[in-house]
Amino acid sequence: MRHHTRTDRAFTLIELLTVIAIIAILAGLLFPAIKSALVRAEVVRAQNGIANLSHAFTAYYTEYGKWPINDIAPLTTYNTYIIDQNFVALLQGANPSTPPNASGYPYPNSSGAFQTIGSATLQGNPRGIHFLDFKAADLDGTGSFVDPWKKPYYCRFDFSYTNSVQDPFTGGSVQPTNLNAGFLIWSAGPDNQYDNNGDSIPNQIPSLVNKDNVKSW
Repeated sequence: MRHHTRTDRAFTLIELLTVIAIIAILAGLLFPAIKSALVRAEVVRAQNGIANLSHAFTAYYTEYGKWPINDIAPLTTYNTYIIDQNFVALLQGANPSTPPNASGYPYPNSSGAFQTIGSATLQGNPRGIHFLDFKAADLDGTGSFVDPWKKPYYCRFDFSYTNSVQDPFTGGSVQPTNLNAGFLIWSAGPDNQYDNNGDSIPNQIPSLVNKDNVKSW
């Protein structure tokens, strides 16, 4: 008569459940690390997008001696713009004559409340110079250049040409901070939010929503 040993039989239900539980625990331990790695990869993509825009803006200035925005006076160093479909066209060599359509993209005003960015007029690109290539995957349904979290890149320019632009994250009317730059570019980061009133008031703790912003400075 043949006697069956433990190695001859299948796993019992308890043993299977134990293995499944161990796998679930290991997956739970690995998930935060995987998620963190994915977020870091997206941040790197946003940094690359900002770097590409920085090179394009600098090349535009070298070519035309001015920044791409030609807005209605008075121009200020705290006017905020997005890289919308006309801005994209401009940097790709077109010469758009219509103002960018910035409707639908909110940003916080000096009180922290979100409002819609107004339209802006571009200087144009009469020589048809190609300053930057955009991948289709980096454009939204309107043709605007967006970050890995599908929100637009924001920018400000030094309209006074004194190498000074107001920091968008300390941009309240009480205590604004100016940065030595010709332009600033940023992404609102994974949480899709930024607050320009976070530390504009003395002794106020900076807003936590700014901690994950991706910036050119």
